[in-house]
Amino acid sequence: MRSIPLSLLSIVGGLLFVASPAVLHVGSTTVPCVTHIDSLNYPEVLRAARVHGVVALRLIVASDGSVKSVEKLSGADALATVARENAYKWIFAPSTQVSDVEVEYDFRLVPPPSDLRVPSEVHFDLPSKVIVTAPERESIKD
Repeated sequence: MRSIPLSLLSIVGGLLFVASPAVLHVGSTTVPCVTHIDSLNYPEVLRAARVHGVVALRLIVASDGSVKSVEKLSGADALATVARENAYKWIFAPSTQVSDVEVEYDFRLVPPPSDLRVPSEVHFDLPSKVIVTAPERESIKD
């Protein structure tokens, strides 16, 4: 099994770049390595509506490393839309075959630290999980 040192991860202008081998071995499974991920923000309207939870997606990765299709496996539709848009921006290391990768986006709301507008925090637990955390917002009032 080969692991990727954290020193090979870098964030430039809100984009995450990974210097890595073509595949990562997770147990007995071989997963293509992510080389580029765009960060994302927790949409304000979903924060205000207190929509949270886990979205599971299946990505079909072409041999050139691009994401060709994204299928929602589970999760709230509104969050899945945000996750799918982000997943199409992922780029994997090229390989000799088409790959199937499952990814979880975990959208979490936490109590706000103050009345200040605080941006979302995004944590990547590669190769298969993205955690998006944001302070709760006041409920939408009619």
